[in-house]
Amino acid sequence: MQWNIRRCPKCKSYTLRAICPKCNIQTEIAHPHRFSPEDRYVRYRILAKITSGLIKLPNDIARKLFETTKELV
Repeated sequence: MQWNIRRCPKCKSYTLRAICPKCNIQTEIAHPHRFSPEDRYVRYRILAKITSGLIKLPNDIARKLFETTKELV
């Protein structure tokens, strides 16, 4: 059994349970994911954000980024 501290997204209380005892909804892990400065997949995450519209770039820059990624695959 893992003992990760969890947080309720509704009432913002902390608990060790998977279900909040106050709200009876699913809790989330309270700490962020592990960060690595040598992230191998950062390029693909950025491309996914560009294609979904979360990041706005001029068309020429986005096209150049897509072309360099196709060469890697």
